[in-house]
Amino acid sequence: MTTATLQDLIDRFGTNELAALTDRGGKGEIDRHVVARALADADATISGYVRPVPEGGGAPLLVRVACDLAWYFLHDGVAEGPHKVRYDEAMKTLRDIARGVVSLGVPKAPSRGGVFSDDIPASFGRMT
Repeated sequence: MTTATLQDLIDRFGTNELAALTDRGGKGEIDRHVVARALADADATISGYVRPVPEGGGAPLLVRVACDLAWYFLHDGVAEGPHKVRYDEAMKTLRDIARGVVSLGVPKAPSRGGVFSDDIPASFGRMT
């Protein structure tokens, strides 16, 4: 499952924009295979910074980042324009998430089979 969907891209950039970027066959339609490749590339980029990626994408922030990355990839990496600005901001956000500066707002998944809970107070001391 991808972090963002075709519908997420349509909601942000519109059908006409996506058709213009993806229509390899001259049909005037969105090519779903081209979009899927861009979304997969966005997911690969995100997973390089966010581990583990919340199940199903998990966080609205990651959906936005995935859309901005995919939009940039659909522009074939052209280094100018609003897609480049959004790409740069998405990459900055990923770096901030990786450093712990930005939170996804979702509970972290347990690692190595551990248990995660926000409501158990930490207590340290000698047991008697």
